[in-house]
Amino acid sequence: MNLTKELFGRLKSGEEVYKYTFENNFKTKISVLDYGCVIQSVFTVDKFGAFADIALGYDQLLDYEEDTHSIGAVVGRVANRIGKAQYIDGPFLVKLDKNEGENQLHGGPKGLNKAIWRAEPFEKHNSIGIDFYYRSSDGENGFPGNIDFKVTYLLNNKNQFMIYMSAETDKRTPINLTTHAYYNLTGDFEKSVLDHYVMINALKYLETDEQQIPTGKFNYVIGNPVNFSRGKSIGADIAKTANGFDHSFVINKEPGKFVITSKAIDPVSGRILEIVTDQPTLQFYTSNNFDGSKADKYGRKFQKHAAFCMEPQGFTDAPNHSNFASIFVNPGDKYSSHTQISFQVKYD
Repeated sequence: MNLTKELFGRLKSGEEVYKYTFENNFKTKISVLDYGCVIQSVFTVDKFGAFADIALGYDQLLDYEEDTHSIGAVVGRVANRIGKAQYIDGPFLVKLDKNEGENQLHGGPKGLNKAIWRAEPFEKHNSIGIDFYYRSSDGENGFPGNIDFKVTYLLNNKNQFMIYMSAETDKRTPINLTTHAYYNLTGDFEKSVLDHYVMINALKYLETDEQQIPTGKFNYVIGNPVNFSRGKSIGADIAKTANGFDHSFVINKEPGKFVITSKAIDPVSGRILEIVTDQPTLQFYTSNNFDGSKADKYGRKFQKHAAFCMEPQGFTDAPNHSNFASIFVNPGDKYSSHTQISFQVKYD
């Protein structure tokens, strides 16, 4: 196993950002940044023995600094949307910073994806990785409490990429983190992912309004275009949606259990990405807002549906819905999440 560190660039502020690359015995190679805990590249093998980078990313730091798609980053304090950028907690109305119309998305205008994290690489028996640390100050993006965040990326020799997230606070506050990596298992982001075959272990999804804010109701996937419970291609029913998939699925499991959540397969390369998590929901997104105006790290313009995201997380807009599992964390308690991403190959 191997780990290297190199200077990736400097922010407009002059702060240095470093790239860390680790590789396991399968020759799977993952590069991450200490800016936003960004997953910058993921090289995996296909059924023909060829390696390709299946994670969307940039090769210039300025692109990440100006990026509005949270490409590859950890997002929070609260991932996804909070309706009207506010919530009521007991007698208190907490107003947050807006960054998507009247709402807040992925923690606000300067969320965790725009922070420099302290990185501590490590190597253990049959695994290698990095611990990232960041302190979010009381009032950041409107949220109460000083929070100490920790994110661990670990690659092992079972070809599993483990993501551990934890946080502790000194004031009661909502916390809900996820990683926002974009994948295309062909390794070519000029191609769409519509031929990818996807399974999502969910029988229900959250109903949302026109601004994609949950109404508080649960809909069944059966009979709807969002039914991936038995597996199907992404393109099979995407034309029946308004703009593509951007739905929060309620994972079919008991709270806290660690189960297979979703799987994606590229039938041509044979690459498989399998996600197991202890989180209650999965946001499945098919890069509906890409428009070809940006180029990836290989100079390729990525178009609509050039990638998919599978984001394990807590319930969207949970502070505003009493029937959703709470995402509030109190002083003395600890937020935690665990996700395992397995890289596999299907041979004919």
